[in-house]
Amino acid sequence: LSLPNFKGGHVKLSLQSLSINAANDFEGDPMYSFYKHAYLHIGINEGENPGEFDGNPIEQYADTLAKDLMEIDKENIAQEAILVNNVWMTVVFLLNEAARSCKYPAHEGPLFNLDLAAGFYIGIGQDEGDNESGDMLYNLAEHISKDFNQDNGVSVVNEKIIELMNDIKDDIIEMNLCSLDNEDSYNNFRWKVNSIISYMNVPLVQNLIRHLLDGSDRNFMEMYALAILPQI
Repeated sequence: LSLPNFKGGHVKLSLQSLSINAANDFEGDPMYSFYKHAYLHIGINEGENPGEFDGNPIEQYADTLAKDLMEIDKENIAQEAILVNNVWMTVVFLLNEAARSCKYPAHEGPLFNLDLAAGFYIGIGQDEGDNESGDMLYNLAEHISKDFNQDNGVSVVNEKIIELMNDIKDDIIEMNLCSLDNEDSYNNFRWKVNSIISYMNVPLVQNLIRHLLDGSDRNFMEMYALAILPQI
């Protein structure tokens, strides 16, 4: 499987390639640019060579973080780092590409990109509202929602995200409202995508709060801080 990128090419699909090839695959994506420049400044502040983070190109920040955390040999931390950096950014990229292809029709249309975003977010083997099955961002949201009393069978975050994805599909894409001339539909599409991304941030903030309050694991604390702070 390969994913479309902003330049008309395709992203080769592997977890590592989501970061290693990010400079080429995600070029032009606004959220990726946010994070890339945040890590540029982190590197500068830590005395790195310009354009580097921890001795590697800033474009590969997510892979660098995962490799650093693998060396700690702490259960689940590297896997969560991949989830909240590599996979999270891929879902955001696909959502942004879906919105862009609604305004500027492309070979891979908005439904294709929206379906891929949903697939990356939910993953394989995930039962609705279950925090035991699955291992992607949907599952992460289910796990942390319990600590914040936001689990009503399905976490509030997942309920809202799936609802917004279905709204985009049913009310915009399948109604054939995407076109270069339909600015209102594009704005509605973009608003819903931005809302999804906002909800995707909630589990990151909640996990950061949980680890800050617990105070027992500085590595997880720093990982979640790095996952959300570039947007602030």
